[in-house]
Amino acid sequence: MTRGKILVVDDEPTNRMILGAQLRHLGYEIVEAADGLDAVKLAHETRPDVVFMDIMMPGMDGYEATRRIKAGAGDRYLPVIFLTALTAEEDMVKGLESGGDDFLVKPISFAMLQARLNAIERVRRLNHTLRQQAELMRRDEQLAEELFSGVITAPNVEMEKFGVMYLPADTFSGDLILSARRPTGELHLLMGDFTGHGLYAAIGAMPLAQIFHSMTAKGYGPVSILAEMNRKLFEMLPTEMFCAACIASISPDVRNLQIWNGGLPEALLVRDRTIVSRFPSTSLPLGVIEDLIEPEMVHHVLQPGDHLLIMTDGVTEARNAAGEMFGSERVLTTLREGQPAHSPFARLYVAVESFIADRRQQDDISLLCVPCDGSIAAPSEPADAADTAPVAEVAVSEDRGWTLNYRFEADTIQRLDPVPLILNQIRDLLGTEPDAHLFTILSELYNNAVDHGLLGLDSAQKGNADGFASYLLEREARLETLQTGQIAIDVSARPDANGQVRLRIVVTDSGQGFDYAETRQRLMRNAETALSGRGLLLVERLSESFVVHPPGNRVEAVYAV
Repeated sequence: MTRGKILVVDDEPTNRMILGAQLRHLGYEIVEAADGLDAVKLAHETRPDVVFMDIMMPGMDGYEATRRIKAGAGDRYLPVIFLTALTAEEDMVKGLESGGDDFLVKPISFAMLQARLNAIERVRRLNHTLRQQAELMRRDEQLAEELFSGVITAPNVEMEKFGVMYLPADTFSGDLILSARRPTGELHLLMGDFTGHGLYAAIGAMPLAQIFHSMTAKGYGPVSILAEMNRKLFEMLPTEMFCAACIASISPDVRNLQIWNGGLPEALLVRDRTIVSRFPSTSLPLGVIEDLIEPEMVHHVLQPGDHLLIMTDGVTEARNAAGEMFGSERVLTTLREGQPAHSPFARLYVAVESFIADRRQQDDISLLCVPCDGSIAAPSEPADAADTAPVAEVAVSEDRGWTLNYRFEADTIQRLDPVPLILNQIRDLLGTEPDAHLFTILSELYNNAVDHGLLGLDSAQKGNADGFASYLLEREARLETLQTGQIAIDVSARPDANGQVRLRIVVTDSGQGFDYAETRQRLMRNAETALSGRGLLLVERLSESFVVHPPGNRVEAVYAV
């Protein structure tokens, strides 16, 4: 078995014969070429492991032959050792610049020849090991990227309706774009940008995506989701890592927007070529401090033709061939002055792509554009609610019936949405997943108790889109200062002779109540156009029976599971 194959290139037959004999003695197979042109041809045909190349030859010299052999070898390790009587420094530099790896000065010492070949073998083994490791890393990265994409992007909803520009600077991106719907139909959107890029930056993306999707499915609002994501990232990320993020919630009828920006470039609401509103960063990124300062959601009333644009700083810091940044002003100019026939997303996408051309960027580039129109309105059937941890007093009777009793005080009502918790308990007791209508009933009854029972808000304030936004701001302010009050939620289940289970849900608040009969008449008259009060009508329609007990602070609904 030979130690390898060596191509000996020399126009002198005697030199080829002497060197060939020495190499055969060391256990190598020999291929001979008498000139540079023949050497290039044989290097391609025989794929040698080493080339010994004479420099001074008629026709094509050793420098040119080496350049062509190296080009033909591609990324395969093929060392070329020049055989020369020339010792001038400029000749050696020229040889190295043409692709040569080493020199042997004629006449060749056998000991020096053996030492050179042993050194080459060591380098070859190292090169082989590095190539194996690189291939293993490539396969691992490919597999990890597939798993990463499955966790991050697979659960997203309706992404095909959005404009998305996603250009990672590496195999893994430190940016993420997420979308999900609450059981009540609100569309949640999240863009995140972790410190750095590549696999290091992607470490926190998977838990962040899991929290976002699971909590949205359970019915949590954006403030609760942000608090949990911040807590998780603070616990798991090293000190120097954090995640700039922007979360948005669009109402089921696409009339209202809530948005929070922590560390990303300002989000924009664009209508045609007008910047309708700008949403700059108002908070620290996620994971910087242990307890996120109460996230302040900005409320905005949406109009037909609005497009919401959220981007990472990879967009504004993208650089062209001259090293110039794209910049925030160019973003605004592009949106204001671009082709009117193009959407805001198309204008910005084309501008960024043309600006950077094919230049490799130092940071991930991510852009999300959401058309705020009927295409993203909630489907008629809301999505299913998922589970979470149970809290309640539970009593199970002999007839397989059971009761749940919850009591929530003011401080708990301020910070907790209990509906997902209650649904989880019901699911465990039923032994099956309740449908989304039950989520709607519980959510509407609880929110009615909070808004009208404890906070004393008037639904008539939501008579138009501007009033709706004012209502949300007022709700947030009153909830923040709530000091007293209680809500009781009692759920009981009784199976009939056929096994059909009916849930009796009673929600009682400590407020003064309201005249539901008068409210119902008004709602029935304006059912198609009203922006408020439709929740109780929906509960009444979904329930087998529905009663508002005087003075209006105790509501009872019966629902067949």
